[in-house]
Amino acid sequence: MTIYDYSDLLKMIANINTDKIIAKNERTMNNKNRLAKMENKLLTCGILNDWYDLKKSCKRLNVRLAPYGNWDEETQGPLMKDQNGKYFMNNGTFSICMSSGSHWSDHFGFSYYDKEFEWNIWHSTDYVLFSKFSNEDSEIETKIKLIQLFLSNYEEYRSVQLDRIYKKMSKISEETKEIKDEQAAMSDF
Repeated sequence: MTIYDYSDLLKMIANINTDKIIAKNERTMNNKNRLAKMENKLLTCGILNDWYDLKKSCKRLNVRLAPYGNWDEETQGPLMKDQNGKYFMNNGTFSICMSSGSHWSDHFGFSYYDKEFEWNIWHSTDYVLFSKFSNEDSEIETKIKLIQLFLSNYEEYRSVQLDRIYKKMSKISEETKEIKDEQAAMSDF
């Protein structure tokens, strides 16, 4: 029986495996750098402060923060048409649904409460299916995707919300005028 020397083959296997690990690490590092740049752009361009003030305006007028469904567009303003997704949530966050059932859901996204940018996972009920990402790369890629979605959908969201705010302000002005007219009519007696 002939005995073969596998040392060259084993070296090649080690080199291939090492190259793969290095490539994965470089990909992760490149994505981390890309995410850091995108987060910095998001934090410095002023869009988050605009979003913060817009949400504050909506809350003061009791306008829903999530411009989707169960809404009379004629009297309450338009709904958003962002690829049937629900990114702008009523809790004031921008997120995507990671898992859901008939009466529960797990979300991942970011918030800007008290002008502090934060990534979060939250659940609509006590039942939890999604609690963390399977690996660092998928978390980084999801964060990058969310920032891109926010930047590409914010102008539509802002426009829709401002339209709803102005409609609500107009309605309040009409109600105020009616009240004043009633008072004037009653003072004539």
